[in-house]
Order: sequence, then C-alpha cells, then structure tokens
Amino acid sequence: MKSLLMGVALVTSLASAAWSEIWTVEPGVGVGPVKLSQSMLDPIKILTPDRKLAGSLAGNQGIYLTYKEKIETECQGDRITMIVVKTGSFTSRAGSQVEIQGPGGVKLGSSAPQAQTAFGAGSISHSLPTRKGDPVRMYYAWPYKGVGVITEAGKVIQFEVFPRK
Repeated sequence: MKSLLMGVALVTSLASAAWSEIWTVEPGVGVGPVKLSQSMLDPIKILTPDRKLAGSLAGNQGIYLTYKEKIETECQGDRITMIVVKTGSFTSRAGSQVEIQGPGGVKLGSSAPQAQTAFGAGSISHSLPTRKGDPVRMYYAWPYKGVGVITEAGKVIQFEVFPRK
C-alpha cells in the first residue's frame, strides 16, 4: 500500500512539473499576469527579480526592473509603463512551464512577416544599429495597438508592450 501511494505521489509530481500555461502578449494591455499600470512590485509575486536600474533605455527617469525569466518592466512612479519579453518560455517560480505567445500564435522565433500579419496594418519600422557582419536587426511597432517587436535576421527576438498612442 505504501509503494502504491508513493507511486501516485510520483506520477502527480511529474504531471504538475510537466504542466504548462500560456502567457499571451496582449497589445496595449500586458503579457500574461504582468499588466501595464500595475504596481511595479506585482511581478515579484510570480517572477524572480534580477536587477533594478535607474533610468531606462528610453532615456526617461523611471526605473527599469529585470527578472531572471528574461522579462523586463519599465516603471514610472510605482506603475509599469512598458513590458519587454526576451524569452519564448521559462519555468515559473511555482515550477510550471510558461510559454509566451502573441496573437495568431506568433512567438519568439516567428518570422517578421508572421508578426506583421498577426499584429495587422499600421506598423512603423526602422533598422537598428548593429556591428559590421552581425545580422540585420529591425524594430516594428504598432503604436495605436501598443505593441512592438524586434527581429534579427528576420526572426522575432523580443516583444514590447506599451500604452496605446
């Protein structure tokens, strides 16, 4: 009887470890449970803090928080104003596998045309500086939707969610 209970416990723990959830990139809203306008401390409940930097890549005077799961938040005051995702999946603090995907199933590694189709018309784009010989990097943004992507060699490598303009 004891070995049967241990077997059931083992199967249950393996099933929960294999359990996964999808965090959807919602333009102008957030990524999974991490939302724009939410308290900058809320993601700490589900993500592992890594670094806190004054200022940001955008040049404002806010706070830039990075998490070990390769998700970053830019904050003004105590509110999240932008979310950056640099991973397609990670293991949550609770032990579940989290997959990140946008509308139409677009994920990191999807092609630039797939992202353009998924997010629709109205994008602006420009090339990003790279070192000589490095793959071409492009930034595509849909300001009226509140989302952007960075591509490298034609593949999505980063999502950005920000307030709709």
